[in-house]
Formats: sequence, C-alpha cells, structure tokens
Amino acid sequence: MDFVITFGAILLSLCLLLMIGVLFAGVLKYIKKQYHPNPKFSDYVNVDSAEYAYKRIEKRTVR
Repeated sequence: MDFVITFGAILLSLCLLLMIGVLFAGVLKYIKKQYHPNPKFSDYVNVDSAEYAYKRIEKRTVR
C-alpha cells in the first residue's frame, strides 16, 4: 500500500510542477507581448522608397 501512496505522491508532484511551468511560461509570454511587442513590417516595399534607394545606389556607382 505504501507503494501506491508513494507513486500517487510522485505523480501529483510532477503534475503540479508541470502546471507551475506552464503558468510561468504563460506569464513570460504575456510580459514579452505587453512590453516588447514585435515590430510590424509590411510584406511589400513601397515603390517610392525602392526608387529612392535605387537612385542612391545608382549615384554611388556612377562616380
């Protein structure tokens, strides 16, 4: 009978440890999202900015 109680205690402690780990990871993810959000970059390049960059590069290569 002692084996069953010991096994149950070990399983309970592992479950509690896993729950604490999940909660800790969730809090860390919340803090990261709240205070350090990912910068939003557009998926396309604006035509004007591409032309401007091309003209700057072209000026450097002509010299």
